[in-house]
Amino acid sequence: MDTPTVQITSPAGIQAFNVFDTIMVKAHVSDVQGLQSVTVYVTNSQSVKVLPATRVSITSNDMTFSQPYILNDIHMASGEYYVTVSASNGTNTQYAYQKIYVDAAPTTREAVYAVTRASNSVKIWKLDSVL
Repeated sequence: MDTPTVQITSPAGIQAFNVFDTIMVKAHVSDVQGLQSVTVYVTNSQSVKVLPATRVSITSNDMTFSQPYILNDIHMASGEYYVTVSASNGTNTQYAYQKIYVDAAPTTREAVYAVTRASNSVKIWKLDSVL
């Protein structure tokens, strides 16, 4: 039995994203025997999934798709990750990988601001511990 083919066309290699960004994953998958499943997920450099897989709707045995994928883990550390697309025909599975860089969510607060509005005036205060 043949093995599916998988080619990721987007995101571009080493593209940078922030936690909570949406990656538009574009890929071409095909299998002459018929596709049974197509999934998109993100792994770390040890090939461990760091975010849940998203299933792609199969429309044919030779298809190109665009799938939004949200980097929705606030605890995701900065570093290199891999967008992974897998395609299976029920017997064989093929994978394609695209390296990306993720910037973690900020872990320190830079400042706190207070905003008030009275009739025609708006006042903004920066609150800090400096006197």
